[in-house]
Amino acid sequence: MKILIAARDRGRLAALVQGLGSKGITPVWAGNGAEALSRARQEEPDLAVIADDLGDMSAFALVAGLMTVNAMINTVILSDKDPEAFHEAGEGLGILKQLPGSPRSEDVHSLLTLLTTVRGS
Repeated sequence: MKILIAARDRGRLAALVQGLGSKGITPVWAGNGAEALSRARQEEPDLAVIADDLGDMSAFALVAGLMTVNAMINTVILSDKDPEAFHEAGEGLGILKQLPGSPRSEDVHSLLTLLTTVRGS
């Protein structure tokens, strides 16, 4: 499984990376939205995990951009935004899930379980 992580601050994602590593997954990194779009074209990820502060675009704008690259890329946004406000802002983008801005290792397990269910594999 290929996972793209788009985030400026890798430090707050240590638990996420460690959790992925325990499942044998080494993510592909992008430091901003433009780099994430480029990496998505090259790497063809199954999942994009997107931090809410990319610097050059919003996480929601990146999700919209990824849809034009490959509409089959599942997306997750790391955000501490109120779930109702998050849903309103991301409505119609097909975002798989909202995770906390600094996800914990248990979030990785629930995410991978959900992704496996969605993908049917």
